[in-house]
Amino acid sequence: MSFLLSHPTPGLSLGSFIAAHFLCTATLGFTTKDQAWIRRVASILIFLLTFIGDRTAYSVSDNASIRCLLVTFSWVQAFNGNSLLCLSKAGYKVLKQGIQQNTPAESIFVGSDASGDESFFSRLKWALTMQWNLRRIKTSRPARNTPPFSSKDPSYIPSRGRFLLTRVGVILASISYMAIIGLQPEPTREDLSGDRVRFFSRLDEVTPYELLQRAISTVTWLSGIGTTSEICYNVIAVVLVGLGLSEPVMWPSWFGSFTEAYSVRRWWG
Repeated sequence: MSFLLSHPTPGLSLGSFIAAHFLCTATLGFTTKDQAWIRRVASILIFLLTFIGDRTAYSVSDNASIRCLLVTFSWVQAFNGNSLLCLSKAGYKVLKQGIQQNTPAESIFVGSDASGDESFFSRLKWALTMQWNLRRIKTSRPARNTPPFSSKDPSYIPSRGRFLLTRVGVILASISYMAIIGLQPEPTREDLSGDRVRFFSRLDEVTPYELLQRAISTVTWLSGIGTTSEICYNVIAVVLVGLGLSEPVMWPSWFGSFTEAYSVRRWWG
């Protein structure tokens, strides 16, 4: 362990994250809730691989935002996998031949008690769908306050084609916004020096220009984090839905309306 952490490489970090993800996929899709010991061991290995990827993530990119998102999404998946494997004990059920013919296709791959044929691809598809169904949509315990696709019609679900076009548009718009705010000059080392006087101790000396500059920098930084996470979320959604490994219903908006985030409970859903 110490040798791996002392010799970080991009391949080690990314490989650890990818291995953790697919270990969870394989365990979820090809074990049952009765094989609890296998799932516990797999969960421990998933956390271990995620930890290795976390400790070596600084070798992947010099951009702190990219590293932060990579590590955050990986830990979210690690804890989500532990929940699926050990807490909710989700498992794939194999239907008998006579029942399979009367089962709608989407019910096979959605839900904590989904079922279908015994093929390798069906199990893999269900496991991937459950891993990325972070809001537990169409399960017995869905997240509360999940934002709808349309505020006017909460029951509206876009078609696959419309969903892909809309999310690709969001990705392009978000990338354009990040390119625009990237034109803003970065702070110099002197701006971040530790010997500068604290801002709140010299409020009577603050000029309107400095106040405006600080406000713009703060808003830009916060919006940049939100936009970057929006890009990552929608890229994953487009890939999985485009490949037929997930359904549009599983991918509502990453953020809901800020006008409804009037309490911590509603904010977190």
